[in-house]
Amino acid sequence: MLFDEEIYADLLSEEDNCSDSESDSDSESDIIVRRLKNKGRPIISESESDEENSVADDWSEVDFKPNFHACLERFGLQVPCTPDILSIVELFIGDDLFNLFATQTNLYHNQQNNDNNHASTKNKAWVDTNVLEMKKLLGLVILMGIVKKPEQDDYWSTHPGLHTPIFGNTMPRNRFRQLWKYWHFSNNEHCQERFDKIKPVYSYLVEKFQKIYKPEKELSLDEGIIPWRGRLSFRTYNPAKIIKYGILVRIVCEATSGYICNLEIYCAQGKSLIATILSVLSPYLNLWHDVYMDNYYNSVKVAEELLKHKTNICGTIRVNRGVPYCLKSATLKNKSMEFRRKGKILVQKWNSGKKLITMISTIHSADMVECANKRTKKKYIKPICIREYNKFLKGVDHADQYLSCYSILRKTKKWTKKTVLYLINCALHNAFQIYIKNSENPIRFKQ
Repeated sequence: MLFDEEIYADLLSEEDNCSDSESDSDSESDIIVRRLKNKGRPIISESESDEENSVADDWSEVDFKPNFHACLERFGLQVPCTPDILSIVELFIGDDLFNLFATQTNLYHNQQNNDNNHASTKNKAWVDTNVLEMKKLLGLVILMGIVKKPEQDDYWSTHPGLHTPIFGNTMPRNRFRQLWKYWHFSNNEHCQERFDKIKPVYSYLVEKFQKIYKPEKELSLDEGIIPWRGRLSFRTYNPAKIIKYGILVRIVCEATSGYICNLEIYCAQGKSLIATILSVLSPYLNLWHDVYMDNYYNSVKVAEELLKHKTNICGTIRVNRGVPYCLKSATLKNKSMEFRRKGKILVQKWNSGKKLITMISTIHSADMVECANKRTKKKYIKPICIREYNKFLKGVDHADQYLSCYSILRKTKKWTKKTVLYLINCALHNAFQIYIKNSENPIRFKQ
């Protein structure tokens, strides 16, 4: 049927003609990028290896506890708001965003209708949409994440076993098809790059994330993935993940709650690892935040660079990222550890009994603390940096857990729609976190 077709106003909307070749990278959490012919671009332009060039004397066996720096920014809600659900959601998703949706959707329809190749009777039977109708469209899409049905048309079915009256009462099926088909976010005539097609929505929401709420001292940095199996120049492939194909998103979260503070969508810019980290952390540099990251991001060079920007780090580290040779070759007994320190930078190796774990931290000393196994209650000691790492790294995982519950992502041929729905889902998650922080009657995310 005509309304089921996806039409495109320019080449930026179409699928990329990319080859099936894939570039190999390191193990574990590394990502492989789908490449265009003769235009292959790795995620990180510099070498993953960061072998030390300094002499062994740079690393000392003398430990000390780094000076504590309080965060220079007051955390918490930065705008006045009544603690009800609608008011808090409107902080993130306001009428100005829906006005953008309505304006660009009408414009996109007019661009298509002026093209005789796509003109048809059904296309011309169009009434310009408005803010209220855009709210109804998004409301129904969100509801589809809670009420699961095998096909989109089933939501308007009158069959006794499938009938859900709210969909038909809110909007006719054919009008929903029309709006979903022409839902657009940016003027194609002004788009120089693919990312420009969603940039107005991305800029709007990320600015809201940063202004409405300031996070606590502890942050976590990790990546998320927007599922996408269509052809796209910056689609990534990671065989180690459940969602193997998709659009990579770097996410900075408040470590305790999972509030999404900032995010960057990877578009194959070819930036170095350090440049990528500084870019995504840029709103929170020079404030003495503590950032917890895994071994994909950590290195001695990264630690040194972030210290220049008054930012501490803690996390696992790969042995080829600047770890001193004496720790690389160290053989440790069960539950024993060894460390080296270069100024504020601590590199520590610990034998957990199951594997060797190498950590880097500019926050902690090399002290050991007593812990208890949650299952057996048996007590043992471990480095304090590992205990804190396990406690604070889960911020992004916490956010991902909420985003996957009642997901509003819908099947579509356009990566732009799926990406914008992901961003809106992030906004709903942040609104939920603000609500439970400021309400005396906490509710579930579904509500």
